[in-house]
Amino acid sequence: MLGQRVAIAALALAALTGGAAAQNWDLEPTFGRAILPDGAMPHIVDMIAGGPIDISRSIDPGCAGFVADAPDYRIQYTAGGTPLTISVEAVADTTLLVNDPGATWYCADDSNGSLNPSITIDAPLSGQYDIWVGTYSSAIAEAVLIISDGSAGAPPPAVGPAPAAGGPPPLPAQPAAVEYYVAIDGQPAGPMPLAQVIAMIAAGQVDEAQLVWHTGLPDWVEAGALPELDAAFNPPAPVDDRAGPPPVVDVPQKPQPAPQPDDEEQGPVAAGMSLEEVVTIGVNWGFSDVPQETRDRVIACLLNAFAPLSAEDRQLVADYGMDPPLAEIDRLEGLHPGLTRNVEDCEDILPDVLGGGGADVATSSVSLADGRTLTVVGGSSHAISATDSGYRIIVDETRIQYENGAVSVDGRPREVPPFTTELVFTVDDLGVTITADP
Repeated sequence: MLGQRVAIAALALAALTGGAAAQNWDLEPTFGRAILPDGAMPHIVDMIAGGPIDISRSIDPGCAGFVADAPDYRIQYTAGGTPLTISVEAVADTTLLVNDPGATWYCADDSNGSLNPSITIDAPLSGQYDIWVGTYSSAIAEAVLIISDGSAGAPPPAVGPAPAAGGPPPLPAQPAAVEYYVAIDGQPAGPMPLAQVIAMIAAGQVDEAQLVWHTGLPDWVEAGALPELDAAFNPPAPVDDRAGPPPVVDVPQKPQPAPQPDDEEQGPVAAGMSLEEVVTIGVNWGFSDVPQETRDRVIACLLNAFAPLSAEDRQLVADYGMDPPLAEIDRLEGLHPGLTRNVEDCEDILPDVLGGGGADVATSSVSLADGRTLTVVGGSSHAISATDSGYRIIVDETRIQYENGAVSVDGRPREVPPFTTELVFTVDDLGVTITADP
C-alpha cells in the first residue's frame, strides 16, 4: 500500500464515486439490534449518524446523504396490521436508509417540514429491517433513531381545571405536528418530539412524577409510567466493549448481498478521477479534524512524491485509490526507487501534529479547562476536536466523546473513573480501556 493511512482515507472514494463499496446488511450493526413485536413501541436508540458512502451513488440517485457500510441498527419485526414508522431526530441535517425483509430499499431526507427524515411503511413485512442513519454532508452527528407503529390520535386533554375568567385562552384544539406535551406549572408545554422530552429528562427538567401526554393517550400520565421513557430514567449499565457479540437469535433471514471481493481481487475503485482529486478528497475527508494548513502540507507532499510517475501510472494510482495491486507497487518502486518511503514520509506529517511522532502506536493529549488532561493511546491516527462542552476524539474508526465529564464510545455510555490529573483512553483490538491517573 502506498502510504497506509492516507490510502485508507482515499479508499473512501470507492463510496464517493459509486465504486465497490455499498451498504452490506450481512455486516454486524454498529449500534445494536432489537426484536420488536407490534405494539412494543416507540423504540428509541441514541447513535452517531453519518459515514463515507454517498447513497445517491451506491443505492439510488433519488436518495441523499452519507452513511456507513454496515447498518447502524437492525430490528426483527413482527407485523400486526399497523404501519411501521422509522424516523430520526437530530440537530444536524440527517437522512435515513432502510432495507426491509424483502430486500427493498427506502430512503428519506427532509420530512414533515423539518430537516429530520421519516419513513412510514403502510404494510410492513415481518422479518429483518436494516437501518442506516446518515447526514446530508459527510460529517458525523449525534442522532436519535425512533421506531414506532405510526399511530395517531387527538390533541391533549386539558391539565387541571379550566382557566378562570380573564386568564389565558384555552390551548388550540389541534396544534400542528402534535407529538408530546409536558405539564409544567400546571400548563401543557408542547408540542415537542420524543427526543426533546428525553433531553429534558437528562437535564433534570422532567422527573418520573411529572405529567406527560402524547398522541393516542386518553389522559395525562406520570412520565415514569411511559415505557418509552424508562431508559431515560433508568439508563443501562455501561457496556463492556470486550464482552463480545450478543447471542444469536433464530429468526428468518432475508436474501443476502453478493460477497465483496478480497482486497487483492478488488479492481479500480475511483476510476475516472485524477490523482489530484483522489489525494485532495482522500486527505480532506479522511482527516477532516486536522487543521487545513496541515492537510494542505500533506496533499502537496503526496503530489510531489507522485510527480515523477508517467501520466499513465499516475492515473493507475488514482484509479485504485492509492492502493494498487502489490505487483504494480513493486513495478512502480522499481521504476522510481524510494517512492513508497516518500509517500510514507508525507503521512508522517499527520501524527507529528497530533502528538504521535510518526510511531506505529499514536499518543495524543489535550488539556481540560481545569488543568486535567485527556490522553489517547493506540491506533494509527488521532483527530481531536473541541465541542461546546468537551472534546470529540476519533481514533481510526473509533469515536470517543467526552462531554461534561461523561464519556461515550461509538455512541455507548461508559463509566468514568474519578481522576485527579489524567484520564487515559487505551484503544486496541479488544476495544477502549479507560484508566485514571496511571
